[in-house]
Amino acid sequence: MFVLVLVLAMPLAMITTVLMTPLFSWIEARFGIEAVGHSGPAEWCYVSVYVTLVAFLTVGTQRLISQVRSPS
Repeated sequence: MFVLVLVLAMPLAMITTVLMTPLFSWIEARFGIEAVGHSGPAEWCYVSVYVTLVAFLTVGTQRLISQVRSPS
């Protein structure tokens, strides 16, 4: 199940990162951290969104599985 979460999070993370470009531009302007270049968001932006999505999807999947196994 975890491998499925890892694979499904990839395209979702790429789309989410591109949509969050204004936020990453603000972070770059505010804190001086290179976040958006001429070719789009930096690698750390993609990695941070991917890790966050994997964490949320893993927790959500575990909750869903536990509810299915023990209905109230």
